[in-house]
Amino acid sequence: MLFVLLSAKQVNEKEGAGSVVLPFKTTLDLPEDTMIVWERVEPEFMRVHKYQKGSNQTHQQDQFYRNRTRMEGEPLRTGDLSLTLVQPKVEDSGEYRCWMESSRVWREITIQLRVTGSDLVQDPAEETIKLL
Repeated sequence: MLFVLLSAKQVNEKEGAGSVVLPFKTTLDLPEDTMIVWERVEPEFMRVHKYQKGSNQTHQQDQFYRNRTRMEGEPLRTGDLSLTLVQPKVEDSGEYRCWMESSRVWREITIQLRVTGSDLVQDPAEETIKLL
């Protein structure tokens, strides 16, 4: 089995945006036994999305993400394992991990999602964000 760990990425979005995409693209034509799992690991562990046996397994995701996630098209054929999160909230901010496993390969990526509220401002002279 081949193990591949991909470097971390950062995604930023504003609260109230229609959606945000957590990107993860890999090789085309993944085996049919591939399982894809998206999890939020920080600040609190939650199962965000699961894809297995050719379909989304929404009954296995945390209630917080129910009806708010999707994977487009045919991820096993296209290799696009990106996750779309609908109506991102400040509470969605955190560290996300996607891993895919099959009989031949294991791949994993970590993404830091930062969702900012509309009442936040950043002082250009500082690296901190202040609430108004």
